[in-house]
Order: sequence, then C-alpha cells, then structure tokens
Amino acid sequence: MDGGNVEAMYRLGNALAKGTGGIEKDVARAAKLYSQAIDEGGHVDAMSNLAVLLGKGWDGVQKDLSRAVTLYSRAIDEGNSTRAMYFLATLLCTEGEGVEKDTGRALELYNRAVEGGSLEAMYRLGNVLVAGTGGIKKDVARAVELYSRAIDEGDHADAKRMLARIRVVQSRGGWRQNSNRRFSA
Repeated sequence: MDGGNVEAMYRLGNALAKGTGGIEKDVARAAKLYSQAIDEGGHVDAMSNLAVLLGKGWDGVQKDLSRAVTLYSRAIDEGNSTRAMYFLATLLCTEGEGVEKDTGRALELYNRAVEGGSLEAMYRLGNVLVAGTGGIKKDVARAVELYSRAIDEGDHADAKRMLARIRVVQSRGGWRQNSNRRFSA
C-alpha cells in the first residue's frame, strides 16, 4: 500500500480515537487502523498513538504496557519521536505491570524530548526535578528554567501553576536546593 493510504489510515484513526470530524468515536477501530498503518508503512505517529491507547487500555483496547514500551521505543528509534520519548520517560518513572522503573533512561528521554521542543516534557521533567524522588537529584533552579521555557514557547498552563507555586514557596522564606519541602503538581 502506498504512503498516502497509510497516512489516511493514521488520520482516520485519529478521528475515530477522538470522535471528531463528524465521525463517531471508536477507539478500538482506531487502534486497528494505527496497527495497520504501522504494519503497512511503519508510520511513526501511529506507533505513538497506538502505544498511548495500549498504555492506558482505553475504550475497548486491551491494556498492554509491554507492547506500548516496544512501540514507543520503535517510534524513537525509527522517527526520533519526541512524543514517544515523553510518554516512555513517564512510564519509566513509575514501576508496575511489566515496566521496570529506570529513572536514568527516563531522564535521558525527557532531556531529548525537551531538546526537541516538547512542552509536556519540559513540564514533566520540571516536576521530576522539583520532587527529587526515585534517585533523581532535586534541582529546583533547572525546574524553574524548564517551566519558564514551556510558558515562553507554548503558554503551558500547568507550568504556569507550578512556577507560581515555587514563587510562593520562595516568597515565604526561600527554597533551598536540598529542601525536603514537597508539593504535588
């Protein structure tokens, strides 16, 4: 099948996954179209989208984290997908259901996604650095840089909220780099 048809499968999959463009939402059918676009044309964005569905187990799609990790890795290897980097890093920051926690690899992927311009990676890496958990060194100054960049480059609302929280903490006596003070996003 030619690339145009593979792209059409991917786009129809998107419409079905979201229920947009006058098309009734059908996530299971979207997953099949993404899979077909991958099999027939190696469509990198379809890899990421299918991996998201498999990672969450949404609306008739059987949850399969192992396959999601494989698809994210493939999208990174074959297409340098910053979206896949972000989602795989997020999975690697947690442990469970067949995904082994790997904070070193997660940090590497978040940083690569940030370099590629991913606003979500800027925000999420900022959160990881503010919390400083799981063997990751707390770095509030770098988190502030990442939140600021996400705001500057994309008006990221969650980054604005986190930056405001940090500023409140700083105004109440400052934030020591190795402080045990914690808050959630």
